[in-house]
Amino acid sequence: MKNLIPIFSKTFLLLLTILGYCAVSSQAQPFRGCAKGTEYVKPINASFEKEVLRLVNVERKKRGLQPLTWNEEMARAARYHAADMAHDNYFDHASYDPGKRKACKTFERIRKFGAGSAENIAAGSSTPEGVMRQWMNSAGHKRNILSKGSKSLGIGYYYKPGLKNNWRHYWVQNFSWKATNGSTGGGGNTGGGNSGGGNTGGGTSTGSKTKVAPKKISQGWKNYPFQKVDAATYYSGDRFYLFSGNQYSSWNRSTQRMSAPKPIRGNWRGVNFNKIDAAFYWKSNNKVYLFSGNQYVRYDINTNKVDAGYPKPIQRFWGGSRMFTSVDAALAYPNGKVYFFKGNRYVRYDFAKNRIDAGYPKAISQSTWPGIRFRTLDATVTWGSGPQSYFFKNTYYYRFDIKKDKAY
Repeated sequence: MKNLIPIFSKTFLLLLTILGYCAVSSQAQPFRGCAKGTEYVKPINASFEKEVLRLVNVERKKRGLQPLTWNEEMARAARYHAADMAHDNYFDHASYDPGKRKACKTFERIRKFGAGSAENIAAGSSTPEGVMRQWMNSAGHKRNILSKGSKSLGIGYYYKPGLKNNWRHYWVQNFSWKATNGSTGGGGNTGGGNSGGGNTGGGTSTGSKTKVAPKKISQGWKNYPFQKVDAATYYSGDRFYLFSGNQYSSWNRSTQRMSAPKPIRGNWRGVNFNKIDAAFYWKSNNKVYLFSGNQYVRYDINTNKVDAGYPKPIQRFWGGSRMFTSVDAALAYPNGKVYFFKGNRYVRYDFAKNRIDAGYPKAISQSTWPGIRFRTLDATVTWGSGPQSYFFKNTYYYRFDIKKDKAY
């Protein structure tokens, strides 16, 4: 749902004459090095790909734009990249080999197949409706989809059970300024996945009409000792912590029980906050970030204490003026993003780039967090590297599947 990276470039005025190609086996992955343009990945689900094209054209029609036609060259480029990401377990516009070795730049790859002008990628969603909702909720991706300069589109979807990767379902859109005689998309029921198998007509994605009800925290968490949760964080060792007031309690996944509450001060060395507003664990550095008021600390799990130089101001070190001065909840995603919630809005922070992504803040709603009916949040937490997250409000909580992009 939440990691979508648009890329833009000047239109390539490239005429590539293909005299024919020698099709590589459809299961020749993993690919190595830069694409040659001769690779062929057999469609995993051609109806999914054509349905995405149809949904793109529904959105374009709403705005009086000409429909895009199917571009088979761009579809081969898109399927190649979707398969490469799935097999080599990365998520990026550029191509990578194992060991995070960059193998090819984005348009260097695309131009091997044909004339491309822009690309959207996404991962995690299992249906055309879900991935289109992701793209249309992102300003950059939406801009690509609604570009007046695009004439045709190729789509690649890849999913192979048993592959060890983070997201399972990988999607690529490769746009072109080149007109084709292809179709404008398939219609009908796409079935399966998180759409509930319903009709996708009309360009909206309503998903299953069955409302998911939140659960009582006390019923889902044995020995839950608090009235409400202020913050929550995963902690290495198959457990996570819930904070309330000046106390905390740990949940052990093995025993499925909460521990007796303890005071924060004295047990979290160097944490002098009277209350924790938000928290999250970051796997790459094995640190826990704790937020209170307009400040935060970074807690080192290895040394079991707050790092030197803390606390620090939140806004100054988490994206500047576009960041909230204080936060209600923080949710770390395994795609390198952290979501910060304040009131009925949230922002998406890119940890590696140290900035708030374009198009934020956004409202907490059914379109941005499907199935979550809270409009403000007390706490959020992702279990380990996902895909399961929890959203808390007062005495209730939702479980949220990151890969399926919905509450359950």
